Amino acid sequence: MPVVLPAHGPRGHRPRRSAVRAVASALTVALVAALPVTAAGAARPPASVADEPSSLSVRTAGDLRVSGKVRPATARPVRVERRVGDSWVTVATTRSNADGRFSAEVPTTLFVGRSRLRTLLPAAGGAPETVGDATTVTIRAKGKASSRSLLIPGKEAHRWDPCRTIDYRVNLRQAPPGTLGEVRGALRRVTMQSGLRFRYAGATGVVPGTRNGTYPPGTDLVLAWVRPGQSSHFPRGSGAAGFGGAYGSLTLDVNDRAVPTLSDGFVLIESGVYEKLDPGFGAGKPYGYSGTRGQLLMHEIGHAVGMGHADRDRGQVMYPVMQDAPAVWGRGDAANLERLGLSAGCIAGPADARTTARRPGTPRVLAYLP
Repeated sequence: MPVVLPAHGPRGHRPRRSAVRAVASALTVALVAALPVTAAGAARPPASVADEPSSLSVRTAGDLRVSGKVRPATARPVRVERRVGDSWVTVATTRSNADGRFSAEVPTTLFVGRSRLRTLLPAAGGAPETVGDATTVTIRAKGKASSRSLLIPGKEAHRWDPCRTIDYRVNLRQAPPGTLGEVRGALRRVTMQSGLRFRYAGATGVVPGTRNGTYPPGTDLVLAWVRPGQSSHFPRGSGAAGFGGAYGSLTLDVNDRAVPTLSDGFVLIESGVYEKLDPGFGAGKPYGYSGTRGQLLMHEIGHAVGMGHADRDRGQVMYPVMQDAPAVWGRGDAANLERLGLSAGCIAGPADARTTARRPGTPRVLAYLP
């Protein structure tokens, strides 16, 4: 039987030419002879990179490669980056060979939609950073772009500051081996689509929604595996496979404007159900529990970063019932994550210039969804 997730519950110099000077000191007259530039001192031509995607439009899980040539021919690291808002996110890495040729496989299950891709040669061995021209490609996803909602409904989305790193901890006491890798895989998919950045802060014994629910300093998000009834956020008898959410409040931005923000995010996963699900992010088994551990994590983390349900569109990860399909963002999921990520801009500005403060008396609203 499918695992039903109920509708609501708790929340880029040139070297100088060398010269050899000959000095005649017998007549105390300095004669300077300008000698020809040697091969070793010759100006190095600027590097360039030419690339081309294998296709401008592919389906999710389809083959997409960016191939090209580095000039002058040399072996050096190569990155393929995707434009997210005003930033670039690395989506693939490779290395050119001695002839300068390279080919990088671009993942088509980690992010979807219309994207600007470029090739970058990081600075290395005295050579400066070099950037190629950007090309637009589309990874076609399922569902409708309009199939989306917010964790906390409103004209302006409650969201995390995409210019800050979200520090997370995990409570794996009731989780099977390999779970941390799946958590990282799910978070990577959020980052690839939205530009939101996550940093692992370590393990914790904290279970959100309990007396032992106080987050350690420097912790923004906690993921824990529990049994129903172990947390007020996960009531006994709910029938849910997991709950995800965050606290919403108003925060002053650099212009002293009150902006809806999220904090103290959490993900609670039903450990018994999680053990029965197939690992990874594929389609899962065609019988028993539908979906995979990866799909469940993507869904609940989606809630923790501000996404609501896509109630009528089975093509979305945020559909409230787990699906017998690969765990890939749908068009509505992608549109929602872009609204909640770097494309929406910073809230507080760069970390070294952040001046926000929580407005006294601002209500903190707990929102969570299964």
